[in-house]
Amino acid sequence: VRPLPVADISNNADTVLCEGDDYRLMAQNVPTYRYQWLRNGQPVAGATASMFSVVQTGNYAVQVTNEFDCLSTSATTG
Repeated sequence: VRPLPVADISNNADTVLCEGDDYRLMAQNVPTYRYQWLRNGQPVAGATASMFSVVQTGNYAVQVTNEFDCLSTSATTG
């Protein structure tokens, strides 16, 4: 049995944002993990790094796949 990867999200700001604020979501950065960020349950094109800069409102989650191809999806934040 292979372990599931950790799929937790942290951020760099308060939950109250103003237009133009920089809001980044971050997953645990593990070199062997692959990432796919989701907005409202749909993959965000090109959003495959451990950090994601939010530019649109929505509910965000990250899918994390480890070196064993085991996949975990974080809780949503938005």
